[in-house]
Amino acid sequence: MRKLSLFSCATVLVMCSQAVVMAECSKDQAHQKMRALQQAYTEHSADSGEDNRKYTMMGADTAMVGHLLASKQYGEACRRYDEIARTYGVDLGATQKKLSPVIDSKATASGKCDVMTATRRVTESFQKVSDALKAQGLTEQQVGVRMSGFSNRINPAFALVQTDPNQACQLVSAVEKEYGVR
Repeated sequence: MRKLSLFSCATVLVMCSQAVVMAECSKDQAHQKMRALQQAYTEHSADSGEDNRKYTMMGADTAMVGHLLASKQYGEACRRYDEIARTYGVDLGATQKKLSPVIDSKATASGKCDVMTATRRVTESFQKVSDALKAQGLTEQQVGVRMSGFSNRINPAFALVQTDPNQACQLVSAVEKEYGVR
């Protein structure tokens, strides 16, 4: 009986420590981790062979976390981004140092889509498309299949966020329209 109690206590401690870690991640931290993974994807998207497949998978995995940001589950998003970084050998800290400024004031003033706006649009598109598909009366399985296709279509926008935010926003608009958003 004593072993069960010790096991139960250990389980509770692990769960509590995970909850604290997840609660400590802010919206900005989650977006910075996402942007760092996008940057790593952009830097390696031209690689060939096995590296190309590796970073294509990393880009797809990163894209799949977008729904967590859209639903404001920042702690879980951070945990998943950290897991993706470990899996694919990305040093988030080093990559974050290379990121361009989040907001380009000239782009914002001219009405263009800046890095932060493009990041937000890509992230929010997951929830918008999921909601649009559910509104069409599709089953959960059908929504899942369609969301997988959506993820593949939206994945190039992650690389464009850093290199051409305007094009990223245009791609998001086009793909959302394909999936019944707006």
